[in-house]
Amino acid sequence: MVIVIFERATKSPVNVKIIQAEDVGDDAWYVRQKEIKQEKIDAAARLAQQRAEQRANDNKQHSGVSTFETTIRALGGLVSAYELSGEKILLEKARSLGDGLLGAFNTKTKVAMPHTNFFRGGGGGGMQTTIAEAGTLQVEFGSLAKNTREEKYYVAEKFFDVIQGKSRDGMYPMSMNVASGSLNGVVSWGASGDSAYEYFLKYYLYNPRGGKKDTRLLEMYNKAVEGMKKSLIKKSAGGLTYLTDSGSANGRGGKMEHLACFVPGLLALGALHNPTSPTAQEDLDLAEKLAETCYEMYARTETGLAAEGVYFFESGSPGPGGNADFRPISSMRWNILRPETLESLFVLYQVTGDVKYREWSWNIWQAFDNHCKSKYGYGAHPDVFTASRKCCQGNDDKQETFWIAETIKYAYITQAQDFSGIDLTKYVLNTEAHPMKIG
Repeated sequence: MVIVIFERATKSPVNVKIIQAEDVGDDAWYVRQKEIKQEKIDAAARLAQQRAEQRANDNKQHSGVSTFETTIRALGGLVSAYELSGEKILLEKARSLGDGLLGAFNTKTKVAMPHTNFFRGGGGGGMQTTIAEAGTLQVEFGSLAKNTREEKYYVAEKFFDVIQGKSRDGMYPMSMNVASGSLNGVVSWGASGDSAYEYFLKYYLYNPRGGKKDTRLLEMYNKAVEGMKKSLIKKSAGGLTYLTDSGSANGRGGKMEHLACFVPGLLALGALHNPTSPTAQEDLDLAEKLAETCYEMYARTETGLAAEGVYFFESGSPGPGGNADFRPISSMRWNILRPETLESLFVLYQVTGDVKYREWSWNIWQAFDNHCKSKYGYGAHPDVFTASRKCCQGNDDKQETFWIAETIKYAYITQAQDFSGIDLTKYVLNTEAHPMKIG
């Protein structure tokens, strides 16, 4: 789900254009341009129809599409655009896409398989998935169920039932068998775990069924946060607070992924919605400390860009290329335009009003503009610790759809002086930054 920027999208261009249109269908709402809104609505509807016509041909030859990515980007973009615009054509296209994705839930547990094959009408990709992939479908399918009033789309909620009683200190191993519901592996708020925890809170807040909220989800979120504080929050040699995973944490240090930089925003959102909680201030304080760490992951590189992950150390020498707190990881020196830090800075700016978060966001945006811009768009940087390396070469010649749907969006709405489009007490943003109206 990328745009090839030097070759003008010659690699699977139709699917790329379709997913990008669906993934940014709500963006015009942020800039409040009526003409652009209608253009986006028309484009999303038109390209969604092309998706419906083409996906059968694609699935004849391939194992299918990612259930997770198609849900958060395409389905999420369509239902969000419908909620914001009220245009029925968008809901019709969302329903069509949702019906195709339902085949992935045809398992004994009703937990979705990792791939969906629209041609065969079922799931694919084997029985192994991750809690992030299976646990980050609920807001989108919940919105579809709420707006179509069709119970069948609430099937994604089954995930919450299946993982009951399987936590470790309130957190969950990231590998999941969709047939048995068993969990195993590392506990992580980074890759393969991250957005499952996000949706504990966000699905509780969104509450698409209406009426009394499912307090079980809030309890799951609170227990996960407490477990994180207990075993995965560490302090570096230079005093930065970082979040590691159970696979790399030890007495000397641990890895922190950029993907985990969504956590400061999540903690701030939890504190905003539950200010009377005995841990609300503690959670907000932790959010601000982690946000500082995420920002320093940008500020301390030659390019001003963060790596995919770094190794924090608690004592001793950082080693080659390191600083007072962290060093590069040889296999994670790149940046692929991820949005998580900008997301957290937006939320913290909204919650606290502290202008430093706006300033940090601007600094990060300038680094992207200086080091990741090409003739046709923006692309990945291969080594953020080496400014002489250039972006957009070879395998880095691509632009993920989340660059426009999330990264640019969060940078823009943090800087917009008169922006008042998102009230975080009235909207939930899905993990791809598509807003859904609470209530």
